[in-house]
Amino acid sequence: MSDSVLGLISRIGNQIVRQSRLNKDFLVKNLRQAANELSQVEQPSAVESAERSKEVETALKPLIESFTKNDLALHKDKDVRLLVTICATELFRIMAPEPPFEEDSLLAVFKLIVSTFADLADMESPYFSKRAKILETFARLGLCMIMLDIECYNLIVEMFKVLFSVAREQHERSLTKNILSILKQIINEDASDELLEVILQNLLKEEKGVPSASSQIAVSIIQMCCEKLKPFIHRFLTSCMFEKETEGSALRKSYHEIIYKIFVNAPQMLFAIIPNILHELLNNDADVRRKAVQLLGRIFAELEHLATQDYHSLFMEFLNRFSDKSMEVRISALQCVKGFFMANPSGSEVQKILLALEARLLDLEDRVRTEAVTVICDIAISNMNAVPRELVVESTERLRDKSSSVRKKALWKLMEVYRVYCSKCSEGCMTISNHFEQISCKVLMLCYVKNCKEFRSHEVELLLAEELFPVLTPLEITRHWIHMFSLFESPHLKALNSILSQKRRFQLEMQRYLGLRRKEKEVSSDEMEKKVRLLFKKLSASFPDPAKAEASFYMLDQLKDSYIFNVLSQLLDEMSIVNALNTREEFLQRIRERRSQVEFLSSVSSKCSFNIFSLEHVQHILDYLSDGFGCTHQEAAAKLLLAVVDYCPSLLRGSEVKLCTILEKNEQMTNEIMDALAKAGSQISIRLSDIYHLLERTCISGSRRQAKSAVSAIAAIMQPSDESALSELCKKLLYSLHSGVNMPTVLQSLGCIAKHFISTAEDFDRQITQFIETTPSNDLDLSDENCGCSKLCKLKTYGLKTLVNSFLPHAGTHVRRNINQLLEILEKMLHKGNTVGDTILRYL
Repeated sequence: MSDSVLGLISRIGNQIVRQSRLNKDFLVKNLRQAANELSQVEQPSAVESAERSKEVETALKPLIESFTKNDLALHKDKDVRLLVTICATELFRIMAPEPPFEEDSLLAVFKLIVSTFADLADMESPYFSKRAKILETFARLGLCMIMLDIECYNLIVEMFKVLFSVAREQHERSLTKNILSILKQIINEDASDELLEVILQNLLKEEKGVPSASSQIAVSIIQMCCEKLKPFIHRFLTSCMFEKETEGSALRKSYHEIIYKIFVNAPQMLFAIIPNILHELLNNDADVRRKAVQLLGRIFAELEHLATQDYHSLFMEFLNRFSDKSMEVRISALQCVKGFFMANPSGSEVQKILLALEARLLDLEDRVRTEAVTVICDIAISNMNAVPRELVVESTERLRDKSSSVRKKALWKLMEVYRVYCSKCSEGCMTISNHFEQISCKVLMLCYVKNCKEFRSHEVELLLAEELFPVLTPLEITRHWIHMFSLFESPHLKALNSILSQKRRFQLEMQRYLGLRRKEKEVSSDEMEKKVRLLFKKLSASFPDPAKAEASFYMLDQLKDSYIFNVLSQLLDEMSIVNALNTREEFLQRIRERRSQVEFLSSVSSKCSFNIFSLEHVQHILDYLSDGFGCTHQEAAAKLLLAVVDYCPSLLRGSEVKLCTILEKNEQMTNEIMDALAKAGSQISIRLSDIYHLLERTCISGSRRQAKSAVSAIAAIMQPSDESALSELCKKLLYSLHSGVNMPTVLQSLGCIAKHFISTAEDFDRQITQFIETTPSNDLDLSDENCGCSKLCKLKTYGLKTLVNSFLPHAGTHVRRNINQLLEILEKMLHKGNTVGDTILRYL
């Protein structure tokens, strides 16, 4: 530091003091120069002579006097005030530890400094760095101690508020550190209720649900000044908890939030406070209990602090609130479960919480049951691998709840769970599980819920087609269907068949309507109009509101837009789900301007589409079956195939080679594949010669069940050119019958052939009759432990069934035989008596 610097500072001070009229330009020029020079002056060290210290003090005195004489701290201009503040803080620095101003002037100077702090929020200001420097100097010098010495408490409280208010996330750490330093010095020196109120007010501040910068500073102050603030916080919270009627600041109403914030950041401060919440849990006021439950739910969810162990008796009383007499309290307790579960899904306390949650599924109040289902679904979504899967299954029972609102909420939440589960399976995060597949099974069972419009079969159809699965490939969806079928019981299959048959009826009736519409263009008649009206009535039955749907069909019929009808026709013919979805998506985009009909056309296009089962699903099922013994649920896959073929046999088109391959290689699935052939044979391209050897062998050597399926398959795919093969089969069967080889199966085959091919029946009536009458009993073991009659009696029964079947043609056969012929044959056998007569009587 040179003498010239001190001299310059002294001259500037004298100029300001001597100037009678201080204009802004004069002050700005001189104060800026003074600030620059002051920054170069270092505080005299302890080792420097008293003379040198006196020299510095003398040089600064005129500038200091100018502050007092001219009231520079009260100047109105912002630029001047900033320069005055810079000079003042530099003077504090140089003159430390003694203040440069008299006590009368200090208050004004500190007010000026505090007002400068208020501008720190403006980070875009060109003066921001200068203001930050002032804050740094103030904090480093501990000037707040001087403020305490002169007892300007109101200004200290104001400064507290200002420093909190200007804090920003974007501030550099050094600036935030300086703010904390100032606040900490004040608290450690002279904590008070007023200062605590400022801290707590800022502790609660959030910005878009996230703690604000001022909130983070409040947390830091509480942590750093824990011991100093503890008695003040304890007194304040105790008053809030036990003197609820006392008037005070609005802060008192938020004391639960304050407790939670402090617990998270400084739990040691609340060891004497937390146990007092027990009194609130037992309070007669339900609202007090409810708020206490909400607070404890958040506290117990803080795994890091292990509050359930530190406050065990409190936790046990918290559990009792799940069965509180107040519905609102029970709901609040349920709402705490998710946070608790997510924090520690494997903890022992969690099991107690989940048991309390499960019990609320049977609560008397609809809202509580709804909340219980919602919570179970939410925790399942949050951690599917940790949630007890039995709990999810238990929640599916609410799909049959007596309350419509509970049923609806349960349906949508459980389907959300199922979609997330499917997505995780697709991503490889989970394997297909019986428990989660029970959700889809229970959705199917909604068809049996009586007097419930939202769960009619047409609504469940929509769920299966568009809501049940997330965006998955047909292969992934097929895997879930196969596993689902492994859990099916008779009611499930019946429900699915009902939905599919209704959907197929709609598709077929829609095809008829479109066909009639095309004919109407060529010829119009009253008869045609009657047919259309009848079709509309039938089609409308597949909608929630048939009357409204029928009116919409009439409106649709009046449209002249051929595009709509062409697309609907295309959807009815398009059996690929990928192509159908693309077509329908494009269709819905193009008709959006038809606001009054978009919803109806969307439903119609969905019902026309093969969006539950399609060609891709069938192909994947067959691929699954082709793997043979390498896959589980083979039987389920086969049953699923039969359900799909029942719905639409033509979905097997293009899969003929796979069918033949499975029939060749997978003996376990012989019955089901032959049943599929029997149902779809007339609608697919498959030659009898390709699989005849397998079918023939089955008719002769298989079981009675297999023989029935084999003959049905032959009847379905047989062409006129295959009659010689049928004749040859009959000869081999009759030969086997006379040879005594596998006679139950042979008789079954002959009986089924007679039903399907009446013309062949007359050729072996006599031989079957002769077999029944002449089969010697001594050629057979007459004992059979597994049935109530002898093997001879059983065999003759099979023979009689074969004979009767030859007179009972299959539903698709138009030729009929005279039943009197059968009665004459049976009468002759009865007259002969003996074993044959007894068998006839038993059979009849």
